Amino acid sequence: MTEPTLRYADGPTTVRSVHIDAPADRVWDLVADPALPANFSEELQAESWDPDGPPPGLDARIIGYNEHPAVGQWSTTSYVTTWEEGRALSWVVADRDAPAGKALAEGTSTLEELVASEDGTSEGADR
Repeated sequence: MTEPTLRYADGPTTVRSVHIDAPADRVWDLVADPALPANFSEELQAESWDPDGPPPGLDARIIGYNEHPAVGQWSTTSYVTTWEEGRALSWVVADRDAPAGKALAEGTSTLEELVASEDGTSEGADR
């Protein structure tokens, strides 16, 4: 008998929504800016579009630089898996099967964020 394979993507996810009192195009400018999250994280030091990859959009890559006192420094590569200009952006970090993303609800400035986590916490969704 073959043991079933559990993938990271099969684990728990956290989804949260927040309405932002701003025009959707302004919210999109912030959502699609990979450098912005580093301003709100002690661990994420910097993030940018991969200069050697495709331009921002579907299949583009985002390079993240992280640091934590317990484990040191490391980098990650995220792959854009959904890009609907002004509406939806999703990506995966290293594991192309593990979802993460942000989407603007149709015709509104309601931002929805999905984060997959190993232990079911919403740690990543709070950033």
